[in-house]
Amino acid sequence: PFSSETRILIVEEGDVRMGFLVDGVSEVIEVSMSKIDSPLATLDRVKTEYIYGEIKISNTVSQEEECERFLAMINLENIIKEAISKNK
Repeated sequence: PFSSETRILIVEEGDVRMGFLVDGVSEVIEVSMSKIDSPLATLDRVKTEYIYGEIKISNTVSQEEECERFLAMINLENIIKEAISKNK
């Protein structure tokens, strides 16, 4: 089901352009490659094939409180390659 928050993210990899339908986007951030950690070792090989890495983001909520978020970076290159090979 679509809502007023539904968005299409357009991604380009090489000469392929693909859209991803997502429930919503709360923010867009830029992350330095040095801040990206390897995916969790506890993920099995199939899952790590689609996860590029993890990012830890700390935000100061107030002087006394800090909030940490962990984001998983998906490996769009592998996802796009698989989508193309399935549609051939």
